[in-house]
Amino acid sequence: DIKHSNYSIALLQAMEDMHSAITFIMDNKGEYGIDPNSIIVGGFSAGAVTALHYGYVNGQKDLAILASSDIFPGTPELLDKIIDPSFILLSKKYEINQIINISGSIFTHMVIDPQEPSIVSVFGLDDEQVPFGRGNTDNTGIISEGPELIHRTASEFGMRNLLITIDNADHHVFANGNESEDCLDCRVMVSKFINDM
Repeated sequence: DIKHSNYSIALLQAMEDMHSAITFIMDNKGEYGIDPNSIIVGGFSAGAVTALHYGYVNGQKDLAILASSDIFPGTPELLDKIIDPSFILLSKKYEINQIINISGSIFTHMVIDPQEPSIVSVFGLDDEQVPFGRGNTDNTGIISEGPELIHRTASEFGMRNLLITIDNADHHVFANGNESEDCLDCRVMVSKFINDM
């Protein structure tokens, strides 16, 4: 299926881009004044999908789980790539500490393990593009899992997490860090969660 193939290729390329950016910045942390003990990844919508997968897909076991999720059927060449031991995402040099998820989802919560990054999510409960629980993503027929399942899993593992839900708000409730009138305290709540670490 061309849709699944395009989504899976885009996800892998975005994760590889994030990996390259983090590796470059951390390899030059002295020049940029970066705290190596506090790496936060995050984003809005597709950026959040990238951050969630980059933060929680660690090692071949997780890649195999991801490969069995709904996004990869019909793309055997990608399956071969991600289970290859030389795949770039199997050589992460730096540990992610926190994830900021704004209106994003993950293709399976089964990649989340205890002791992995803490997470804060902001989600409009009238979002028609990303499911709150498990469901159709942006009417593509691709099934993903939203913050309800992500945070339930994090809580079950005792991971630090905060889910901010906004009634009567859509996908753009906190788009690109800009609060809607229903989400005026979102930036403060996200910042407090991050700073409390």
